[in-house]
Amino acid sequence: MAALVWALLSCAISGAAGISRSCARSGAASIGIPIIPEPHQHSDYSALEIVSDPDTYEAYVYTPPSDAAGPEKLPLIVYLHAASQQGGSLSNTLNRAATGTPLYEVWSKRAPEELGRHFIVAGPHSMGAWDSGKLLNFLDFLLSPKAGLSVDKTRLYIMGWAEGGDMALEVARMTPRRFGAVVAASAHAPPEAKPYHGMPLWAFHGKNDVMVNYTG
Repeated sequence: MAALVWALLSCAISGAAGISRSCARSGAASIGIPIIPEPHQHSDYSALEIVSDPDTYEAYVYTPPSDAAGPEKLPLIVYLHAASQQGGSLSNTLNRAATGTPLYEVWSKRAPEELGRHFIVAGPHSMGAWDSGKLLNFLDFLLSPKAGLSVDKTRLYIMGWAEGGDMALEVARMTPRRFGAVVAASAHAPPEAKPYHGMPLWAFHGKNDVMVNYTG
């Protein structure tokens, strides 16, 4: 599953880092899945930092090493966790349920270099169900000087798992021009597809999901 997550995510955001990928387009007959390198430790990857907005959410944030990032502003990937990681503390976002997600992979220093050296990754934590208004305000916070992140505001990407996928789809529907791409894993199908027309979007699901039926 982790390899599939990375394949879909890297396809969706391929244009952001100038990466050449073979990806499906609307109406295409086949899907080209990129080859994901075998995971291995990248000892030079940075440690996670905690960024907190008292009015919305706190998050773990990964920023590439300064020697890799350089002076340029970087694209931002926001990952939204599933309901199983709600409550408790921020560290819940890094439990076993998060294996294979962007935040977990940069934290474990196993993420592909394309991610670990070219993208900022933020993983907010919610004590209860995700709130779209709070989330949009938190995104504004991440893009503001208060967060202290060097983010390219034109390259913002969102991904969610299960309930987090539901929320990723919801905020993309609410602000369709805000995100460069959206990835929803094991999420409920939105009631209509029209709001997502023309949006780079990947949605996938496993047939063995006992919480959310893959048929929608």
